[in-house]
Amino acid sequence: MGTMAQQLEFTLQKISQAQGSSSSSRERPPLQPDKVDVRNREIREDRVATYKVHKPKHFFPTFNVGDVHKWLFKCTQYFEIEEVADSEKLEIPSYYLDGLALCWHQNFLRTLGDKKKSWEEYVEAICYRFGER
Repeated sequence: MGTMAQQLEFTLQKISQAQGSSSSSRERPPLQPDKVDVRNREIREDRVATYKVHKPKHFFPTFNVGDVHKWLFKCTQYFEIEEVADSEKLEIPSYYLDGLALCWHQNFLRTLGDKKKSWEEYVEAICYRFGER
């Protein structure tokens, strides 16, 4: 590593001597303030034009028998952050249930038939099934 640094320093010295500079340090000519402001503004405008604001990704929690209250708390947080409509709240969890919880969910929906249940009724039912009694 030391020899590479020496070689680099030697090369830089040769380049500066070839350009007519007697010092080994590279100095930039001072920029005029007007040109600096214009250049910085152009850079900022380019960044603003190409930068796109994204919401951070929030992952929906998976549930497979365990602490149902903790899972429901995370669900509620997710619904608030992502601004999920009440009509969609019952559809989302089915993708994130596994094992016994998924079987229960399928049976719960099957017993409903054409009836619609609210998220609050779903919470009550899942707490009854998987919560501490």
